[in-house]
Amino acid sequence: MKSEFTILSEGVHGVVLHVKRATRRYHVAVPKRAWSKITHDHRSRDDIVSAVLQSPEARYLADIEHALRYDWLNTASFFVPKTIREPWLGDLREDRKRMAAAGCSRRTILWATLTQIMLLALNAAHHAVLRVICAMTGHAG
Repeated sequence: MKSEFTILSEGVHGVVLHVKRATRRYHVAVPKRAWSKITHDHRSRDDIVSAVLQSPEARYLADIEHALRYDWLNTASFFVPKTIREPWLGDLREDRKRMAAAGCSRRTILWATLTQIMLLALNAAHHAVLRVICAMTGHAG
């Protein structure tokens, strides 16, 4: 099981780590005393990660989902014409990443995504109706 960590911050009271273990990611705060003992007792990064995750003194600040998990939007994008996919879905993906980085819940990100998709569909329907009306009335549209 491949494990690694990155020190996000280090201070008088302890360290905050970004820990990667298997398919999970965590942000963990470890008191200075416990961190010193863990790094002194263990030699490999795998051992240190195991000791940090098993330490009763460590506090989990966040349990972050792995970035490679299934994303329905990426799968659905193959069924969208490229003229729409390039400009619009690229922006939507960026919005989703920015919301996730800001700490929004998965439910909020889902609702924002579905709202944007509905607004795009309404916009496309509106333009289709206008084209039909313009064709029937002879307007240049």
